[in-house]
Amino acid sequence: MHRIDDNQVRLKQWIDEGVKDLRITGLSGSARAYCLAGLLLELERPSLIILPTAKEAKKFLRELEFFLPKGWMSGDVGERRLYSFPIYDISPLKGLSPHREIVAQRLEALYAMASEKAPVVVTSAEAVLFRILPKREMMVSVDLLQVGEEVDREKLLRKLEAAGFQRTSLVEERGDYSVRGGVIDLFPPLYANPLRVEFFGDTVESLRFFDPLGQRSLRSLKEAIVLPANEILMTEANVQRARSLGRLPALMKEWGSFPGQEAWLKHFYEHPDTVFDYVPEQALAVFVDDLQVEKEIHVFTDVFVHEEKKLRLESEQRESPLPEIEGILLAPEEVHQRSRSFQNIRLGELPLSNESQGARALHYTGLFRMEGDFTLKLSGRGRASMAPLAEKVAQWLKMGFRVVLICRTEQQANRLGDILHNYQVTVGPLVSHWGEVPSGKGLTICLGRLSEGFSWPELGLYVISEDEIFGPKRSLVKTKAGMGEVDWTSFSQLKAGDLVVHEDHGIGRYGGLSKMEIDQKVNDFVVIEYAGNDRLYIPADRISILQKYIGADEQEPKLDQLGGRSWDVVKQKTKKSVREIAKQLVEI
Repeated sequence: MHRIDDNQVRLKQWIDEGVKDLRITGLSGSARAYCLAGLLLELERPSLIILPTAKEAKKFLRELEFFLPKGWMSGDVGERRLYSFPIYDISPLKGLSPHREIVAQRLEALYAMASEKAPVVVTSAEAVLFRILPKREMMVSVDLLQVGEEVDREKLLRKLEAAGFQRTSLVEERGDYSVRGGVIDLFPPLYANPLRVEFFGDTVESLRFFDPLGQRSLRSLKEAIVLPANEILMTEANVQRARSLGRLPALMKEWGSFPGQEAWLKHFYEHPDTVFDYVPEQALAVFVDDLQVEKEIHVFTDVFVHEEKKLRLESEQRESPLPEIEGILLAPEEVHQRSRSFQNIRLGELPLSNESQGARALHYTGLFRMEGDFTLKLSGRGRASMAPLAEKVAQWLKMGFRVVLICRTEQQANRLGDILHNYQVTVGPLVSHWGEVPSGKGLTICLGRLSEGFSWPELGLYVISEDEIFGPKRSLVKTKAGMGEVDWTSFSQLKAGDLVVHEDHGIGRYGGLSKMEIDQKVNDFVVIEYAGNDRLYIPADRISILQKYIGADEQEPKLDQLGGRSWDVVKQKTKKSVREIAKQLVEI
């Protein structure tokens, strides 16, 4: 439940009046997301929210998701309003394409901006810098399938191929499609589950979602929107244009996709668009920590120019083709100019002495970050104490404030409620979502995920997260083993010879990338070398099953035997240690 103060009423009034430049200062931490969520609930306006980095954008998206109604992030098409437009998880200039789930999220956000009434898209400074597929090409590629309509099946299959779908025997991942007699299965963006399209001749007889694991039908629907699965659309016109410019990699087959094709954007599209071309005129452009956003835009531009020079030199040395990337990045001045065509809201912690002419400013006073230390303490011999938290909560309740404690699980929430009850603190009923939190004074425990809380004395609201009470969650297994996940970004920094850990096969040595042709398609595979000169080839888009090995000492570990039992023994020992630690924690 959101409570509105005078500043928020004034802010909404200025937005409704069409004031072009608005600045909000003083808010910090998750209070910014709470404030913006309340504003978004009051407005029916498309919004593009830009944060300095991808990490901050991801965190802010989670905070908004917590404060907004459930359907905003996970609702059906037409109900959903909250989207993410992430950066690629690896640079296509490395010769690899981003993960298909990342591409799907980007396409969903672009489609929502172009077609939905009031979508909210969260992104980062880096993501808005790059030119992308033209809006017109994107919308023309969208298909609407309806039960009872006639569809040219062969034309549909050709369109799926051109849109980046990959034919498989079984549809399990985003961007897959398969054909079995009169049935076409496909997993397009927008939906949490894949679609099963059943034909009777050329007539669509039924449309159903199905479970990708068990392949069982879930529910029927009357129509389905099929978005492309790739940002490079291999239409006849686009392919002809790319071939006419030359320099394409030898990997490109007739109508076929190839790894790293996103870097060749300007070869396929004569006039690529920007994110701002998808944003409706009446939209709000919201900059969270606006000065840092501007700084990150300049920093990334400098880094990209340096990388471009380096790649050109490497390309000349290898005598390999290099894509035309001049102008693929917007200049900082152009980002500023394009964003200023919309109504702007800029959030910063400190007010500026030289606010731009015509800008309206609101400043919130007070400390919005939690100042106290509520972390569970050990008092005496292994006894936990929540006295600091209980005393503070009791003090706030006595003053007539609203206090909300956030817990990830119902078990943890009940445990926390019992502990506070022992301190004679009255706890209200447990609620499953922020929207169910009572608007009046009192203590409520709410289920959800929020990394940090905030205090808002003027609203009489105090929010404390589970991490602030029990400390941040850490993975005991990863900490003990000394490993860190390899994501696509850090993967590009791996060198041949580095040690990695496969979740099923154990410790091996990274042997680089290898291209192999399977079913007339060229794909990238990560090579992992094991004891006895054994090699394991992993599809590059499934790198998440690997972790980088970081040893606890300088001694290099032995490589595991592929198919051996040594790694299973290590995992069993680790599980036993985790159980013992958990048992000790329960006894505390």
